[in-house]
Amino acid sequence: MGRCPNDALLSKITQEKLTNEIEVSFSLHKKLPDCRAIKASDYYYTDGTPTWNRFAKPESAYECYPDACTTTGTLTIPSSKVVRYYIPWDSADYSAGVVTFYVTSTSAATVNFKIGSDKDFGEDTFASYTVSVPANSVHYPVLIDLSKAGTGTWTPSVQTFIEIGSTTEIGVSTINVFESIYDFELDDVVKVGCLTTVGGSFDIESIERTCIEEGYQDDAQTFEYTVTGKSVTPNWWKLNPLLSKGEAVEGFKLRTVQEKVVSKTIDSATYGAVTLTDAQQDECGNLVAQVVDCDTIDAELKRVSIPFAVTLDEDQYQVIKNANGTTDVLFSAELIDMEVLISYPQIAKVKDFVATNDNLNTVRVRMSVPVKLKKGNNVVAEELHVFNNVLVTSFPSNLTGDETEFTFTITIQMDENNEFFHIYRIESVGQGA
Repeated sequence: MGRCPNDALLSKITQEKLTNEIEVSFSLHKKLPDCRAIKASDYYYTDGTPTWNRFAKPESAYECYPDACTTTGTLTIPSSKVVRYYIPWDSADYSAGVVTFYVTSTSAATVNFKIGSDKDFGEDTFASYTVSVPANSVHYPVLIDLSKAGTGTWTPSVQTFIEIGSTTEIGVSTINVFESIYDFELDDVVKVGCLTTVGGSFDIESIERTCIEEGYQDDAQTFEYTVTGKSVTPNWWKLNPLLSKGEAVEGFKLRTVQEKVVSKTIDSATYGAVTLTDAQQDECGNLVAQVVDCDTIDAELKRVSIPFAVTLDEDQYQVIKNANGTTDVLFSAELIDMEVLISYPQIAKVKDFVATNDNLNTVRVRMSVPVKLKKGNNVVAEELHVFNNVLVTSFPSNLTGDETEFTFTITIQMDENNEFFHIYRIESVGQGA
């Protein structure tokens, strides 16, 4: 008897290949610095009888992932009373900075804030600010921007004091002092596009079978992921776990000029000289001089590192820093009227980025990868794969003659909920989805 043919196949789907419209997004989150925090119960003066609740802690209003681990309890101040605190840090660091705290109030309240150099807040020793707090507020965030003038004048000094009060009863919690509004630059997004590689494999270790155990290892699992693309957003440097903003505003760039050596007399001696008006004098290296000559060997000059003029041979030069900010490159008088090439550090305004171990573990990174599922030529489903706790363990820093590719190696770890990632299958989008 012949067999009946059965050629039916189940429907299948595939993933859409990478296109220029697909981007991998990295969401970066930092915590506010909490090195200048004052507990509300640590006052040195009050004209009322406040009550302290150490368990009434606010969640941070300034961070993407708020928690109560960096905040403290609430001090309730009677109406028309004040409380005063000593700020034990150098006011030169925060005189144009920010003071934050939280206020709880059942009634609409006007909070009066004073900052001064006299612990008794004598006349003309403080600046005052007022902030309106809505009724039924629980841990309402208050921010005092010291870079803006208040009423009165405060002259920063070694000792600084603040006073908080209101005509209505209020609760005060978690006073923090920050150097700058820039301390609140906590969140950023880096995108990688023109993708050529995204992904990895989830290799799960198994337990060597014994009489008691078998199955998978369920602890200490991490997975590796690779993201390679040819374009990145300008803030991509923030993915480097070593990098953070530095403080320098002036630096240098390397510039090479061709100049004619002129005569210059110093202490009755004649030298050849080229004066540089824009050399970065704090940079002691990166300055080299060479005679313009077809013989490269004869063109070489040697630097003599002496800070005052001395007699030079024809193959030597000196660098002299002048008090007016100019820099003289001195040569033997035999080189007068000859052309020289000088490569030197030119003064430049810069944004400073510093790589240190201190930046490790200060930024939380999340990764989002869009995926489209297709049947034939039709997209049948869209997904967003979200990894809530990843580490960038390899950061690109290479230059080639080909089109630049940026390759990042990512280690996927469990988040605080012991979850590696989520896959969100998109069913509808927009308001009311």
